[in-house]
Amino acid sequence: MRRRAAIHEAGHAIVTAALGLGTVHALRIGPEGGETLSRWHAADLTQDEVHRHCIAHLGGRAAELLLLGDASGGAGGASEADLARATGLLLASELSLGLGDQGHLSIGAPPEPRLILSLPPATRARIQRRLDRVMEDAQEILCQHHALLEDLARSLANTGFMGEEELARRLASLDRQSADPAVAAL
Repeated sequence: MRRRAAIHEAGHAIVTAALGLGTVHALRIGPEGGETLSRWHAADLTQDEVHRHCIAHLGGRAAELLLLGDASGGAGGASEADLARATGLLLASELSLGLGDQGHLSIGAPPEPRLILSLPPATRARIQRRLDRVMEDAQEILCQHHALLEDLARSLANTGFMGEEELARRLASLDRQSADPAVAAL
């Protein structure tokens, strides 16, 4: 469990840094699992920015799939879980932010997560395809930084904690790459 949690949190850190979304302050593993402490930069939520945020939300799950061959349910379940956040953000972009295929439609406040079950099958399928693309993009980023992912995960599994100074040093090369148009276009 500790190794899986370390892989998961290392995935979040790498994807967040590679996309230039914010600063990763700490990674930690405890008896209940792992945690990535980060502060994201303020950004206008465009369609591209929603996609990038979802990539970061699913970076941990993508790391598990890449290094372990399967994902645990740890990214799902609770309303604050990674998968729920990504799904909720895509649902909001579709129904309340005016950024989906529904055009300028907005129901106002962010939709209740259960609303997804009452959507037309075509809309649910579109959201699922967007989630699939998010996972593909997260895995692509992590494949590009496979050695770093393994190194961060191993260190975190051994120590249980990585602070901001160590993370800044290890993730520094990713900061330069976030300006790369190929990475920024994801």
